Amino acid sequence: MDEFKGRVAVVTGAASGMGRAYSQRFAAEGMRVVLADIDAEGLTRVVTDLRNAGHEASSVITDVSKLEEVEALANTAFERHGAVHVLCNNAGGSGSTRGPIWESTLEQWNFVFGLNMYGVLHGIRSFVPRMIAMDEEAHIVNTSSMSGIVPGGLIYGAAKHAVVSITETLYLQLRRRDLKVHAHALCPWFVKTSLTQRDSDPRAISAFEGGIEPEAVAEAVMQALRDDRFYILPQHDLDELILARARNIVDENEPASVTPWEASSRVHGS
Repeated sequence: MDEFKGRVAVVTGAASGMGRAYSQRFAAEGMRVVLADIDAEGLTRVVTDLRNAGHEASSVITDVSKLEEVEALANTAFERHGAVHVLCNNAGGSGSTRGPIWESTLEQWNFVFGLNMYGVLHGIRSFVPRMIAMDEEAHIVNTSSMSGIVPGGLIYGAAKHAVVSITETLYLQLRRRDLKVHAHALCPWFVKTSLTQRDSDPRAISAFEGGIEPEAVAEAVMQALRDDRFYILPQHDLDELILARARNIVDENEPASVTPWEASSRVHGS
């Protein structure tokens, strides 16, 4: 996509962090933005700031783990603007899910998958048919994580692996049908947001300090939309771990013994 001015973007998880940065970046390109989040107060602040800066912005309070609420978001966006050219299925979170996965409760699994995996799936179900019917170039950016590519990411990593797989399937199915909707898998590592900053794990604190700003991720997304690039990796801290995983699969070996945390700590010298 070369021209963004006047087009419409929908961003979930837009009240803070990367979602807020995407909204600001899209608005700076002249796009009309529809922002969604479960945080009503934070959402109001972002929309107010965008409007005060002269941008066209609106909001819909949305819990992405609930299909009916994402469908309501899609209804509102299309009723207001008649089209959606960029959808960022960005809402996500890890919850308190450390420790052996066999000790994790079903409620923990449901929470993490509901927010991260089903949130993306609900976005696809609610928006893709309408975006296809537009018969215009459009893009879907699904937020995964480096934890969705390498092993050792606990329940969160399992959900983010699912997001990568779902997005790869979506990409191939859209392309094989020669449709004008394009899919992208966003896989950042640590980003300096309030969520990661509040993490008390020393490994997370170390990775956070070596992380990048949300605005840098938003810029990477913007460039990927221009270049129509599927995998979006704003950082390359874990490239060796990605390659090691691929080699181990081909060699029928065991998963890499170095976790993402350890690999990132080595990169940042902690």
